[in-house]
Amino acid sequence: MADTNVQFTSTTCPPAGPWRLAPGHAWSLKSARAGLVRVVRGGVWATFDGPHPGPGNDRGDYVLEAGEMIMLRPGERLVLEAARNGQEAQIEWRPVADPAGAVALEARAADCDASAAGLGRAIRALARRLAQVAGAHGRAPA
Repeated sequence: MADTNVQFTSTTCPPAGPWRLAPGHAWSLKSARAGLVRVVRGGVWATFDGPHPGPGNDRGDYVLEAGEMIMLRPGERLVLEAARNGQEAQIEWRPVADPAGAVALEARAADCDASAAGLGRAIRALARRLAQVAGAHGRAPA
């Protein structure tokens, strides 16, 4: 695994990760190729240089947790910092040959995350309801 505090600002493609990101340090990336940055462990604060094409309140800042990823298009600059005080983060850079495919992959991953979160909420609600039913019938929940 590579060392912390790496700055890639060349027009070449940085080496694939994973990379450790120590608390209080930043990782800057500007690549000639498109790629995905994925958080392997911990949390990061990701900031894109502007201008930002989104809504007026979009300042290019994102907080990403383990398992989440963000797309970096050719020529964009992204700065990453560990988001949790005193905790190291681990990040991974993966260049992609097909940016459109990578965007579709990123969207599918977000859909899967949302589906999993919804399923988790449904299971917790079902468990609460079963506990209520068991309590109403004089049984202790298992």
